Amino acid sequence: MMIDGHIHRGVTQFVGEIAFLPFGLSRDEQFQKLHNRDSFHPLAACAVSSLIAIINPEKIALTGYLLQPDDIGTIRDECLKYTPKVHMPQLIILENQDEDYIYGLIMLTLESLSYPLKIVGKRR
Repeated sequence: MMIDGHIHRGVTQFVGEIAFLPFGLSRDEQFQKLHNRDSFHPLAACAVSSLIAIINPEKIALTGYLLQPDDIGTIRDECLKYTPKVHMPQLIILENQDEDYIYGLIMLTLESLSYPLKIVGKRR
């Protein structure tokens, strides 16, 4: 997850794992709903609306091989059931997720170079 241009990982590297939001479904039920065109949009909108309420982003990039360009408008409309329009971020599809994943790894590496090294134990 990118926040203010920086990768945000959280304490245990768990940030962005929206599959673990409390949807009130088992993991199997969630998987089934996400792979059904009729139930996909409301579930995706619930996850997106949760992110909006928590971090109030300017833009949210959605990804996945089941996502189609027409889905963005439908997910946006579903989100507007929960989220006031004034707070609705731009929703986009992340087309080249592998390329963006590699870019994220590069950014993590470069960011880590700017952290002070922590020396464990006594210095000699």
